[in-house]
Amino acid sequence: MSDLSDAKNALKAAETALEDAIQRQSLMEKQHYQSVAEIVHDIKNPLTAMMGYISLLKNEAAGPINNPAYEGFIRTLDKSTIRLLDTCNSLLEEYASDVEKADKP
Repeated sequence: MSDLSDAKNALKAAETALEDAIQRQSLMEKQHYQSVAEIVHDIKNPLTAMMGYISLLKNEAAGPINNPAYEGFIRTLDKSTIRLLDTCNSLLEEYASDVEKADKP
C-alpha cells in the first residue's frame, strides 16, 4: 500500500511541477511578446515621422525640388520606410498570433 501511496504522491508532485513549468513558459512568452511589441513601437514612432517628412518632400510642400536625383532619393526612402513599417506590423501580428495560440489549452 505504501508503494501505491508513494507513486500517487510522486505523480501528483510531477503534475504540479509540470503545471508550474507550463505557467512559467506562458509568462515568458507573454514577456517576450511585450518586449517585441515595445521594440517595434520604438521603431514605428520615428518611422512614422520620417514617412510624414517624405510625403512633404514628395509633394514639394516647401517648394520645388529641382534635382531629379533628389526625387530618386525620395522614392527610395519612401519604399524603404513602407517596407520597414510592413515588417514591423508583420512582427506584431506574428507574435500576437503566437501568444494567442499559447493561451489556448
